[in-house]
Amino acid sequence: MKKIIGLFLFLFVVSAWAQTPHAINYSIEEGLPSSNVYYVFQDSKSYIWFATDVGVVKYNGRDFIHYNTDDGLADNEVFQIHEDQKGRLWFLTLNGKLGFYANGKFHNEKNTPYLKSKMLSGMLQTFLCDSKGTIHITDRMSNVYRLDAQNRVSETTQFAYAPGGLVPNYRVIMCHLESKSGDIRMFMNTGINNSKGQLLLSSGKVVPDLVRSRVSQNGATVYFNFENHIYRIDEHRITWLFSLPKTSAVIISVDVDPVGNLWIGTRKGVYFCQIKDKRWQLRHLFPSLSISKVMRDRNCNYWLSSLEAGALMIPDMGVYSKDALANTKISVLDTDLQKDLWAGGYEGNYYHLTRDSVRAYNIGAGDKNIIKDLLFTPEGFYVTGNQYSLIHVKNFKQAVQMAGNSVYDDGLGNVWFGTVIVLKCPKKVLHSDQWQSLISKNYTEFLKLNKRTNVIAAGEKNDLWLGTNFGLYKYNPTDSIINYTQNGEGLNANIEDLYFDKQHRTLLIASNSQGVLILKDGHIISHFTRRNNLSNNNARAIAKAGANSYWIGTNTGIDKLYLADGKYHIRNFNPVLAIDDQKINDIEVINDTVYVATDNGILYFNQYKDFENKARPDIHLTEFRVNGQPRPWDKKISLPYNQNELTIAFDGISFLNTQQLQYHYKLEGADEIWFTTTNSQINYKALAPGHYTFKVYVTDARNNKSKTSIIRFSIDTPWWKTLPFVALFLLVSIAILLFIWRMRLQKLEHKFNFERKAIQAERDKATLEKQMIELEQKALRLQMNPHFIFNALNTIKGYYAEGNDVKASDYISKFSKLLRMLLENTEQLIPLSKEVEMLQLYIALTQIRYKGKFDYAISVDPNLNPDDTAIPALLLQPMVENAIIHGLAPKKEKGLLQIRFEKKDRQLICTVTDNGIGRSASQKTHKEYISKATEITSERIELLATRETASALSIFDLSDKDGNPAGTEVFIAIPLTTIW
Repeated sequence: MKKIIGLFLFLFVVSAWAQTPHAINYSIEEGLPSSNVYYVFQDSKSYIWFATDVGVVKYNGRDFIHYNTDDGLADNEVFQIHEDQKGRLWFLTLNGKLGFYANGKFHNEKNTPYLKSKMLSGMLQTFLCDSKGTIHITDRMSNVYRLDAQNRVSETTQFAYAPGGLVPNYRVIMCHLESKSGDIRMFMNTGINNSKGQLLLSSGKVVPDLVRSRVSQNGATVYFNFENHIYRIDEHRITWLFSLPKTSAVIISVDVDPVGNLWIGTRKGVYFCQIKDKRWQLRHLFPSLSISKVMRDRNCNYWLSSLEAGALMIPDMGVYSKDALANTKISVLDTDLQKDLWAGGYEGNYYHLTRDSVRAYNIGAGDKNIIKDLLFTPEGFYVTGNQYSLIHVKNFKQAVQMAGNSVYDDGLGNVWFGTVIVLKCPKKVLHSDQWQSLISKNYTEFLKLNKRTNVIAAGEKNDLWLGTNFGLYKYNPTDSIINYTQNGEGLNANIEDLYFDKQHRTLLIASNSQGVLILKDGHIISHFTRRNNLSNNNARAIAKAGANSYWIGTNTGIDKLYLADGKYHIRNFNPVLAIDDQKINDIEVINDTVYVATDNGILYFNQYKDFENKARPDIHLTEFRVNGQPRPWDKKISLPYNQNELTIAFDGISFLNTQQLQYHYKLEGADEIWFTTTNSQINYKALAPGHYTFKVYVTDARNNKSKTSIIRFSIDTPWWKTLPFVALFLLVSIAILLFIWRMRLQKLEHKFNFERKAIQAERDKATLEKQMIELEQKALRLQMNPHFIFNALNTIKGYYAEGNDVKASDYISKFSKLLRMLLENTEQLIPLSKEVEMLQLYIALTQIRYKGKFDYAISVDPNLNPDDTAIPALLLQPMVENAIIHGLAPKKEKGLLQIRFEKKDRQLICTVTDNGIGRSASQKTHKEYISKATEITSERIELLATRETASALSIFDLSDKDGNPAGTEVFIAIPLTTIW
């Protein structure tokens, strides 16, 4: 590290910083056409109007709309703006020509005849609209123009109000007084006269220069100035109130706000005058500006017009800025041991702020050095910057080329530096000329964390919390580092600031992308981002506000975090402080005052001040178009059926929440719910006839709600949808339908008779075909049964030929039982259980003949109900017979016959499997054998097929692993049906 000694410099001292209220400046950059603003005014619809030397400007909180003579303005040089009882805005101009603005149009002597005046000459000076709606306007020569509620004009000269007629020294200053009886009182340079020229109240002498006085009225009381003296006039007396300092500049405006405060505008600022303890107290504000008008709007914002810097808005008189550091980038705030405020800025500058002065210092090295942290200890102080840092303790002063983000005194004789790493430096080493070389030689001894660290904060029991670019870490007295970056989402983010609250044992974490996290016992207990009302996810600073509250500075404003009912909540303070989209670099709380560091200086306010929730938006309908054409909407509108495409435009007005307005609208008669949008125009296409009420209101970022604006309209029903036409149409339609119905009925009846005959013919044909199929099935059975009986009788014959009477007798007994079942089951289909029983009898008979030659097994799928499932009688008997006689009987070893009944989709699958000699071996010994029963079975299966379900008979030769014949398998598939 390069050593630079003695380069810290004392730069300057400025005088005591006055409590200048924080103000927002509107000038050419913001949208005004000129920086020369003569007057500021709020109309009855809440719009702010500016009178300038190049026309007038209308402002709704977002957009500046400029009007000049091209738009119909009488003159571009406008000095005052006033509104009468009809909502007309009158403009007092330099050339003396009258004009007003109403319903979106400028009126002048060219388009409005009664505005032509022969008497008015030069700059228009005063305006009054009395209780009868009569307008009184005076010019610089005291001529008076009067316009009554019926737009009738009368004009007088200055001498009409002077006692005795022509008195050259008499001047009408203004006619802004109206007595309780309705008489207009003239404020003149000699006092107050009535409209007949009678002197009611004398000023004591004629003062010709009084015509240069500035006058303001609050109710029946008038305030004015003569030179630097301020007076009050009521109906009884003229009273001197106070005098501005003799060194004050020329007074150019006198204004009184609704609460009785006086604002005296001069060429060198404005004097804010309040009565406290029965005395007038004056505060001199904005001394570099010429203030031409002061006005308080309905939301208690103060507007100041100036002749060189546009306009100013003061959102709250209790939020102040440091004049000496105005427009100075402040990066960090801290307090010394005496609770004085210190601030760090750019270019190596840092500042000591006391009640009476602001002292500026510089480290003296690095033109682009940004001060990052300040630390004050009993031995002295430390200043760290992003290029150079300063150590200033007792007899040791040194500026070093070391970038530091944070510096901390652990109270144990060590100073910690958060740089690209974390260093723990003993003070006895640090406060010596050789400390840099000592640290360089014993680098690992002082290194505690090899991470770029932005903040070091105290924890419990000498623990230290370390906020790095890579997340959160903790150092404990055992000289170990604990990594918290994996303890929850957000703890691995770039950390900008930390605050450990010993009372609640919680750690508040400000991150540059994950908002604010609250950690307790190593776990995140709360997390705030923009989703739950934090002003920005880039949180930059944390400061303790009270026992259960904290100030949070973000990239776009300031929030207050507080604990209530066991939960953390957050409130955005941008609207009340008017710091929308302003980056907050640091926050410091001294006693009850909150100091806020920004790129434009330092703001401060009493944190216990009762900030009014005053920033309520307003809303006005600006346009109602029907089929593209503008229409008035002050009364209920009735529209023809074909004028049903509507456009409704509206304007939300807010001067503190300009970018976060949301409109809520509903069209009663069409919508059941409210809709939300940020657009200020709604379009409706092809609305149905009916009665409608359009409602809209606006809310700001704090959910402050405006009044609801309403338009009522109806769309007429078209003639073809009226009740008489509909009734006639229904009658005619019914008659036509009856006729068509009758004709159709006759046609259907004819078609029905024809189709009925055709269906009956089809039925007869189907019945005949069914009978033929059944007869054919029976014929096949009759062919098969003799075949089976023939084989059985041959078996009995064989037994007798062998002389085996016992076997023959047993065989005849079982055969007779089987024969009886065949005779009893004469139906085409029988239950599967009967089929299985007959197969068992048949196989048993066959086993008697071929004793010991084979075993058998019959299985039925559990998904089948044998008593309900239908199957043709003795369907499998020929296959079983072939398997036994031609497959199992010739086999030397004992064989196995398997019969299975299974359900598959809509088919009954019957399988007969034997492990006999196979068909190829059997054909060698029975070459001429053709099974007549197999052919019959195949034909029976084909007759069972339906349109939906096929039937099939397949025979497969089985073989062993060596390819030798190993039996035969017969596969039969028939439609699955029930017996019932």
